[in-house]
Amino acid sequence: MQIMDTKEKTTEDLINEIVVLKNENSCIKASFEKYKTWKERAENKFKMLFELSPIGMAMADHETGDFLEVNSSVLEATQYTKEEFLNLNYWDITPREYEDQEVQQIKDLNETGHFGPYEKEYIRKSGTRYPLSIRGALFTDTNGKKVVWRIIEDITEQRLAV
Repeated sequence: MQIMDTKEKTTEDLINEIVVLKNENSCIKASFEKYKTWKERAENKFKMLFELSPIGMAMADHETGDFLEVNSSVLEATQYTKEEFLNLNYWDITPREYEDQEVQQIKDLNETGHFGPYEKEYIRKSGTRYPLSIRGALFTDTNGKKVVWRIIEDITEQRLAV
C-alpha cells in the first residue's frame, strides 16, 4: 500500500487505510494468541516432564551454585524436602574429594556450554552417600541470569548389579 501525503488523501483513501490497518492488526493479534497458546502448552509439557521424570533434574545459579529448582527424583534420592534442598548449593551435597571434578565441570560449562557425564556421589540429608551420573547444560533465563540445568541419575542399582 502506497502512503500518500495526508493533505492529498481523500476521506475514502483514509477509510481504506484504516480498514487495511485493522485487518493487519487482527492478523497480528491472532498470531500472538496462537504463539501464547503454543508457549503455554510447551511450558506445561516441560513442567509435566520435569515433575514426573524418574531421572533427577535440578537447576542451579551458575555464579553461586545455589539450587533454584529441583524435581521429586532428586528429593527422593537425597531425602531432603524441596524447601530444604533449595536452601543448599552443589557444594553442600558434594563430597570434597570431588572438588577437582566440580572445577572441571565449571570449566567445561564455560568453554562448551555443557558438561558430563561424570560419575560422583551426593551426600544425603542423613549424611550417607549415593552414587550418581551427572551432566549439565548452561542456559540464560528470561532475566539474563546464567543457570545450569543438571540431569542427575541415581546409579545405586547399577552399582549393586556389578
